[in-house]
Amino acid sequence: MATPHQLPLRKKILFSTIIVSFFFLLAEGILAVSGLDYRSKQTTLTSDQLPDGPGVRVPEQFVGQLPVSVLHNVRSNSLTYPDPDLIFKVRNNPAGNPIFGYTGINSQGFRGPEFDADVAGRKILLLGNSCAFGWDIKDYTLTFPYRLQQQLNTAGKPFTLYNLSQPGYSTTQAYQLFERWYDKIDPDVVILYLGWNDLWETPLLTDAQTMALLQLHNHWMAGLLSRTRIFAAIQQLMQSTGLLPEPPEINRLTRGNRPRVPMDESIRNLSAMLAKAPAILVLPPFCCQEKLQPMETFKSRMIQALEGKAELLRLEAMEYNTPSSHLYFSDDGFHPNELGAATIARELYQAITSEDLNR
Repeated sequence: MATPHQLPLRKKILFSTIIVSFFFLLAEGILAVSGLDYRSKQTTLTSDQLPDGPGVRVPEQFVGQLPVSVLHNVRSNSLTYPDPDLIFKVRNNPAGNPIFGYTGINSQGFRGPEFDADVAGRKILLLGNSCAFGWDIKDYTLTFPYRLQQQLNTAGKPFTLYNLSQPGYSTTQAYQLFERWYDKIDPDVVILYLGWNDLWETPLLTDAQTMALLQLHNHWMAGLLSRTRIFAAIQQLMQSTGLLPEPPEINRLTRGNRPRVPMDESIRNLSAMLAKAPAILVLPPFCCQEKLQPMETFKSRMIQALEGKAELLRLEAMEYNTPSSHLYFSDDGFHPNELGAATIARELYQAITSEDLNR
């Protein structure tokens, strides 16, 4: 009879798997009989609007470490639901009916016509947050992506515009969508309208860390392991010996000391997206004074880091320091209203058709 070291590789692997599984199950049984259980409680985050819809599993102690703005879009935003890869996204809408009054949401949860990535002709890929999605503008035909598409068509410069913008998205989330869609669409122009959500404070977890956490705990193998006593016991042992840090206590009443996306990471995300094709980076305008310092700092860093890598579009007429800037925004001071959308579409049209972008 062949000894284990004489067995073929496949049989060695099978033999080792059986041995490891035996001792794993034995240890699990001993812990169960002894009553030792260090397993952390798991919770499933679902949308309040779609309690029977998709959910994501997460250790209960980590819920308090997620940014308030993330939890809002996971649980309370009427348009979005949790997603293990993107944290959250707009619900799919195969029927094409308005969702809470918002028209133009397609079967993949993007605002615009159904996607045909193989369409011939020139293409624009737009990635953004709620400002580019058209928050508070219920009629899709009044949003700036739709207006821009129409202006280009009317001028005899037809483009197909793919709007991947999602409410609440940071540059980290947008970059994941970019990676998923860029090669499929193969755009001639990329437009980015991001920034606000990078700046929201987090008690602990950044968006990149939240994504890693959700992807880990929603993978079938990780989910299976997290239910075992032996896995939890090893984790507890590592924490008690200092090999693994204890989950920090989070006080929701104290303000976080870092943003959802650190500035250097924002720059890396934007740089990666701007490097693939001729690009326009919209420097987000606003009229709300309380957002002045963080957003101006953000825009200053973006200009410093990205000038020369893309067309940097500053919407001067809409800026906070112009007398009529409030006319372009909804009451919150940073979501463009219908007048703001018309202005953005006009400025983007001029940028897209400029010689600088097309040479």
